[in-house]
Amino acid sequence: MSIDNTPTIDQFRPAVLRTLANGQAYAIRDIRELVANYMGLSEEIRAEKVPSGQARYENRISWACSALTMAGLLERPRRGH
Repeated sequence: MSIDNTPTIDQFRPAVLRTLANGQAYAIRDIRELVANYMGLSEEIRAEKVPSGQARYENRISWACSALTMAGLLERPRRGH
């Protein structure tokens, strides 16, 4: 059984907001990388996987973005706009 060193969804939320504070629109894959770099995630943490094979940090950042969107703190631009 592996040890989970990845920040929690709650820990990612403020980093997502700070990273997106410039008001630019980004694709989710870019947001995940920007947040990971902003938080200085190690290669070890970036290598941790969830059972589906996705990187755990990517999964949690995506959930943090979803929660912030549901709370009205982020907007998801429509595709192609």
